[in-house]
Amino acid sequence: MSNELTTIKNMLPQTAGAQALVQRTLAEVQVAVMMAKQFPRDKIIAKEKLLNDCCREGLASAAMYSYARGGTEITGASIRLAEAAKNAWGNMQSGWRVLSRTAVNGVETSEVEAFAWDSENNTRESVTFSVRHWRDTKKGGYALTDERDIYELCANNASRRVRACILKMIDKDVIEDALQQCQLTLNNTVKITPEKIQEMVKRFEALGVSKKQIEKRVQRRVETINGILLHSLAKIYNSINDGMSAPSEWFEEELSTIDKINEEIKKSDVINDVSAQNIEASQAKIDDIIENSENGQDLADNVVNFSIAELVAMPQELASSQKAKAQAILKAVADGYDMQDIAEAMGDKWQALLDGLSRNGQGILKQKLIGA
Repeated sequence: MSNELTTIKNMLPQTAGAQALVQRTLAEVQVAVMMAKQFPRDKIIAKEKLLNDCCREGLASAAMYSYARGGTEITGASIRLAEAAKNAWGNMQSGWRVLSRTAVNGVETSEVEAFAWDSENNTRESVTFSVRHWRDTKKGGYALTDERDIYELCANNASRRVRACILKMIDKDVIEDALQQCQLTLNNTVKITPEKIQEMVKRFEALGVSKKQIEKRVQRRVETINGILLHSLAKIYNSINDGMSAPSEWFEEELSTIDKINEEIKKSDVINDVSAQNIEASQAKIDDIIENSENGQDLADNVVNFSIAELVAMPQELASSQKAKAQAILKAVADGYDMQDIAEAMGDKWQALLDGLSRNGQGILKQKLIGA
């Protein structure tokens, strides 16, 4: 107990107001130690309490996280299971607190401590870390000034450390048995319903993961997800939600329609699967068209009829980016991309594309799109 009291005295400033807080905190610590000695834990009963809690579907579904490392899937106890274990174990306290705030280059940083304290054994685990008041975005980032945002940022960063501190204080075999019981509970009690699947999709959407990304990972429509896949997705959700991993580690990022078109344009610039024979035949066709064209506009009118191989074979000075885009768009439509999405994604670029072709060339392109 003396270690805990000394820590508290050293951490709090010795002002008049702080002195009252010190006295109150010391009294709370002394009461906690006294109660722990008067009512010591029975590890067997504590373990049984935890395993009984793990029979509840609500806890079991949130008890595990999962993340990938070196091609191996790592599974562990989430903060929810750690909290349940602490309550069952008894005579334990845990939490986090801000020790100080400083400003560096105009951006404030909080020094935070996460801890877990076993008042029965008088053992304490703690970790101190810094949280920069900054939020990254795809367009850069910005400093946080709202106290609520700062609190939530610190809380999110602290929860993982609190979990680690709690788990260090509890026997490892107890946590392992609890994880096994949670898995058994999920296998035996979880029923797959459309409502549960919809709820799962909504939860992932709140983390920035779309339904299409989920379907791409599980290689099936979400309506056909089975119990095993739902359990796996639940662990992934807990991992992302607890900050153990990022969505990009589990799900491929979705490309916008314009990004898909740009990818097709890149593919049309460098085609690896066009044989030398095809290129030679295409070159002969293009040479014939060039020879019989009165000007470059005649060639532009015919470019929308070219295949990818023929476009590759076209001399560089004639293969303009506008023509490449025309071919890419035609391929995008052929691959099933929605025409309305393509038009909205292209915007001004769509008009620029049309301006690069003659009226006859525009007609051919539009006819191909409408008839696709």
